[in-house]
Amino acid sequence: YLYRPVTAGQIYDRLAAVQMLSDPTLALFVGINETEDTRRYLVSYFTLFPRQLINLFGGISYEGIAAYGWMMLQGAQADGSADVLLRPQFAGANVAIPKRCADFAATATLVDKVGCLKYRVYPDPRPTFPSTRFRMPLLGSVYGMSFLTLGYDRTYLDLARGGVAGNQAQITLPADVSAADIARFTDPLSGRQYVAAKISATSINPGYEAVLAAQKELAKYQTLGALQADYLFSEYQFRVSLLDLVRTMVDVYEY
Repeated sequence: YLYRPVTAGQIYDRLAAVQMLSDPTLALFVGINETEDTRRYLVSYFTLFPRQLINLFGGISYEGIAAYGWMMLQGAQADGSADVLLRPQFAGANVAIPKRCADFAATATLVDKVGCLKYRVYPDPRPTFPSTRFRMPLLGSVYGMSFLTLGYDRTYLDLARGGVAGNQAQITLPADVSAADIARFTDPLSGRQYVAAKISATSINPGYEAVLAAQKELAKYQTLGALQADYLFSEYQFRVSLLDLVRTMVDVYEY
């Protein structure tokens, strides 16, 4: 791989990357005595960097780009696409961001264009909804819930937990969580009330953040009619659908 992105990569690249980061059983391929307690040999990046991995997978699971892609300028262009920013290796946070290569005048020299934002993260304005739009968020969830817990640590699962009030799998909120750290969101189209708690102050709480993201999207609509008219393939539909998918996954991996 080069020092800067040239293409976005294929799904198998992403699968390999998230597995290497999350799977604690990879050490078992070296031919150890399989009759021994496998917990003696479980090791992963999560073993050494639990908070960083929780934030990475948690950020991916609800599209919190600030948590894992700080060098991406999401939706900065008129068509909603994202560009790759230069990583300031030896400079502070106030480094001037260069223009895209296409924004330079046609007469500009190559020297003038050095460091311009040449490579596009997505060839299209945004990932196609509904198929590929769910790909990365659900990868973050399924690997976080299934692989990180293989190391006998259920922290990610606890942070991702959310539920629907009145459902058989509704969550019981911790007694020491303040009202300010409880996110509630009611979908006016289905009447479901989604609930999630912020239980960690140092790590991303993906369940809590996903509920807040849905509530933020709902607030953009002034009337129920406007929501109904814009619902199909909208950002709001994505957010509500993601809530249902992730809470179902939590229910599966919980038991």
